[in-house]
Amino acid sequence: MNRQQANISVVSANYNNGKYLRQFIDSLMNSSLLPREIIVVDDGSKDDSVRILTEIAGETEILKPVFLNKNQGFANALNAGLKMASGDYILRLDPDDFVHEDRIRLQYELLERNRELDVVGSNAAYFDSDTGKIIFKTNFPATYEEIKKRYHTAMHGVLHGTVMGKTALFQKYGYQQEYVPAEDYAIFARMIADGAVMQNLTASLTFVRIHAGSVSNDLKYKAIREPYAICNELFHTSYGPLRSKLTYYHLKFYRRFLFQKNLLKRMWYLFLAISLNPAKLVARIKRQ
Repeated sequence: MNRQQANISVVSANYNNGKYLRQFIDSLMNSSLLPREIIVVDDGSKDDSVRILTEIAGETEILKPVFLNKNQGFANALNAGLKMASGDYILRLDPDDFVHEDRIRLQYELLERNRELDVVGSNAAYFDSDTGKIIFKTNFPATYEEIKKRYHTAMHGVLHGTVMGKTALFQKYGYQQEYVPAEDYAIFARMIADGAVMQNLTASLTFVRIHAGSVSNDLKYKAIREPYAICNELFHTSYGPLRSKLTYYHLKFYRRFLFQKNLLKRMWYLFLAISLNPAKLVARIKRQ
């Protein structure tokens, strides 16, 4: 192995993503900077994930699979991975996604240059699993102040599957299963509330797969409701249920606009999304 390795632990929780695991691990192994270890916690998968992970682990010492006897939930599986992590930094990536070859290097170099930074994220490109076509690219704020502002308004300032951050920080806060699917807002909002410094690289360095079983394809109301409740608790805001409902339906219809292939249905969902939050959606479309 000629490429340099960095003191980084990739942590991922897998459930029934066997057919994507090769591409996921290959993208990490083909990176311009290699991690120290790839920790994949299999959360009681029913497909052939265990066999595939066992096979790949026999091919490289970097992969360190963890097999849970029964499904314990996404956040609990991630915590099991965090406990095993020995690197200075945690890199989060979901097992149905893959990385740009320079993601690890760029995030690692930034964290090493600026020791005040705690977490570095990036943008992502969402793609259709069947066609490989890019559906859209995210546009997260780059600066700490803008990221912090988002968490103070119950919005995400970093995208969970794109981040690299200090291991000690992830292990200190951990994930909370009761907040799933808003466990990412919960952990990062608590970090921000305690003064953690975050930044985003503007490039799209992670490729997020959209398929029938992907979380991105099925927005749950809890994923919107919980951030508002957590925001009220941490930052002493006073958001009510109407705000969370409007945000939920705005995002739900906007996602349907993005993922729908029928042109007439796309336009209908776009109209519904705009009617619920005209200013926000117009600004988002202009950035695409």
